[in-house]
Amino acid sequence: MLGLLALLLSAAPTEKLVEQQLSLNLDIFRATILSQTIHEECAKSNIDPLLILAIMKVESSLNPDAISPVGARGLMQIMPVTEKWILESIAIDQIASYVAWDEPISNSRLGIAYFSYLIKRYLGNIRHALVAYNSGPSALDKLLISHEQIPTAYTTLISKRLRELKEIR
Repeated sequence: MLGLLALLLSAAPTEKLVEQQLSLNLDIFRATILSQTIHEECAKSNIDPLLILAIMKVESSLNPDAISPVGARGLMQIMPVTEKWILESIAIDQIASYVAWDEPISNSRLGIAYFSYLIKRYLGNIRHALVAYNSGPSALDKLLISHEQIPTAYTTLISKRLRELKEIR
């Protein structure tokens, strides 16, 4: 089993690692398709797929059926109001095969499109984009305007998961 995993990882390291991690909660067919989707969407926005996987691990523990206490859903933990805004404002053309926002592929596409938007909004500052993804852009904007300290717990957790994934690779 370990030999097969090593062979898969050596073929296309990042894609196979994403696939392997996703297959913990999805069947291998869905994990493979989802991994390909994540890579395609990340390539459009020049985002590291392992960063998206780290976000998914922190947000939903890679559980595609996760629902937070406040109503965020899916792998990327998207709130219904955010999903609506993404579709209306930034992603309607990007998401050709939109099915349902809590379905893993659609949820991933929406989450990646939203994260890409946040990266652009915060001029490439990944830390700010992560904080905005977690707490909302309005909350981050208030902190930035008032020159208050930006919380680091979420970004620290994402960084930790990202390092762990890069060590596996």
